[in-house]
Order: sequence, then structure tokens, then C-alpha cells
Amino acid sequence: KARFGFELRDFAMDGLLSVVFRPILQDPPFVGACQVFFLNPPQFDFHLKLQAGFLPSSLRFVDQKLKDALRKELLAKVVLPQ
Repeated sequence: KARFGFELRDFAMDGLLSVVFRPILQDPPFVGACQVFFLNPPQFDFHLKLQAGFLPSSLRFVDQKLKDALRKELLAKVVLPQ
């Protein structure tokens, strides 16, 4: 049985974050909803450690492929569509 996992460490993100509160209400909680997003893709970095029983964790291409996939998914979730 093959096992696969990874450890994500030292995650850092740098960019301009927009927070929009609307609609504004007269009574508590005073805000109907909150949107949080980036207008442009933020810069981010992280360290990824593979924990795989069937792959040596030193395989750089696997590490890079996982990082690329995580970046793509993260940007799709946090950047406002243009």
C-alpha cells in the first residue's frame, strides 16, 4: 500500500488585500457580507517537504510540480477574476 503526503511550512504571502463589506445594515451585525480578495496575484513562497513511502523525497521535479499545482490552485481562489 503506497502512502503519500506532504508538509507545508513557512508560508508567506505579499500583496495588496482588498476587503469589501456590503451591504451596510442599520442594525447589528451592521454588515450583511464580507468579500476578501486580491486584485492582482500576490507573491508567495513556501517550503514543501514530501513524505512519500514510494518516492524519495529528494526528487526535485516532484517537489516543483506540487509547488506549481498549489500555486495555481491558490491563485485561482484568492485573485478576483479579471
